[in-house]
Amino acid sequence: MQSKELFLEDLNYRLEMQLQLVIGQLQNLPESVLNKPTLTGGWSITQCIAHLNSYYDYYLPNVKAVIDQLPNDINANEVKHTWLGNYFINMMQANGKSKKYKAVKKHIPPINLNGREQVATFIQHSEEFLNLIENMQHINGNQGKIGVSIAPFIKINLYDTLLFLLTHNERHLAQAKRNL
Repeated sequence: MQSKELFLEDLNYRLEMQLQLVIGQLQNLPESVLNKPTLTGGWSITQCIAHLNSYYDYYLPNVKAVIDQLPNDINANEVKHTWLGNYFINMMQANGKSKKYKAVKKHIPPINLNGREQVATFIQHSEEFLNLIENMQHINGNQGKIGVSIAPFIKINLYDTLLFLLTHNERHLAQAKRNL
């Protein structure tokens, strides 16, 4: 178990680092750089960001809905990660040994996208994510459940969902950064 305060501080810090990366290194790149595919045929920077936006499009409204439904609980001070939540989070770890996964069809980005629009949308979504983290202060995220985007009938708790989304961002931002 982990303290909710420390958990939310860590989420906030990691998300701020992601925003700094995108704003500092990606936001002002020319479209030609943003849309250049990798030499191995992998996703361009724009496609990586669009992929993350598709996850934000699914998760942010669901997280907000669950937060809005949960009662205030000032005594809820512990974060409990579930084995299923840990499974999904560990799948997304962006380390040297991370396994490649094929994205499901609804999360595969098209090739011809406006890179600057995708980056701007990512920044906007990330700022919304920061607000949702702030709104978690007085609720018990162990109680709220959200279906995973690839199989909504499989549900993980709100804390695991937030950590999964953040870890997934880190994985694909590292992939985008390799295109620089």
